[in-house]
Amino acid sequence: MNDDEIDGEDGSDNFGQAVSLNGDGTIVAVGAPSNAGGGHVRVFENGVQVGSEINGLGSWSGQSVSLNDDGSILAMGNPNPYS
Repeated sequence: MNDDEIDGEDGSDNFGQAVSLNGDGTIVAVGAPSNAGGGHVRVFENGVQVGSEINGLGSWSGQSVSLNDDGSILAMGNPNPYS
């Protein structure tokens, strides 16, 4: 992986299916709803991952993501909460 790339773990994890930017575009949240073991979201600031991935409950977590304007609040959706 190059320093200027943000990549998922695997081609089948659907990393990037959902993306949200904060107001000034310095923070991005990226969902990977098909990640093995359950979907997750990763947050990057200026291209560098912030903290650990945020794992959801079951598959399809991270199919939708949304950041507030300053990037301090993340919402992560799962259309199948019973999975």
